[in-house]
Amino acid sequence: LIFKNELLELYQEKNIIDLPLLTQSYQDYVEAEIKLFDSSRLQQLQNYWGKQLVGELPLLNLPMSQSRTVMRSYNGASEVLKIAPQLKDKLQVLAESKNITLPVLLLTAFQVLIYRYTGEEDIIVGLLTELIKSELAGVVGNFTNILPLRVAISDNLTFWELCYQVKEVWENAIAYQDYPFPSLVRQLQPDFNP
Repeated sequence: LIFKNELLELYQEKNIIDLPLLTQSYQDYVEAEIKLFDSSRLQQLQNYWGKQLVGELPLLNLPMSQSRTVMRSYNGASEVLKIAPQLKDKLQVLAESKNITLPVLLLTAFQVLIYRYTGEEDIIVGLLTELIKSELAGVVGNFTNILPLRVAISDNLTFWELCYQVKEVWENAIAYQDYPFPSLVRQLQPDFNP
């Protein structure tokens, strides 16, 4: 989007415009990520994620309309769901009344849906995050990471108790989001061969 916005701005202006001078580059981001592996922070990250994902990782067996093929195809699809503005506003007010964010409320509802479909009580959902720091604003590159959010669901929990659990897991994961997901996969499954 950064590149598209700057290109549109250049085309729309009759005169030459001054784009902001960048003080950092994507290479600086990559070098900082490499330095992470020589820092004391690495051990903290490995310990945190190791504790969050200890034990056997759950596999969700979602009900399917067709059986799986023997050969993996990696073919997939996406479904777009638009929430009416009035409903979004009501959900926002509800979330605020419970001291949670709308994304936490929606993620909790999604996890309850998965629980109802599968009966699995141990659910991990990947959260895509952006790692853009202010000094990298305007730099083009992939600044995303996946955070596995693991939540234990049971019939004993109320929906709001589960919301607070999701909120806590999410906030803790954000504090440790700088551990690259591919490194986490290697840590958990050293023999993994994609």
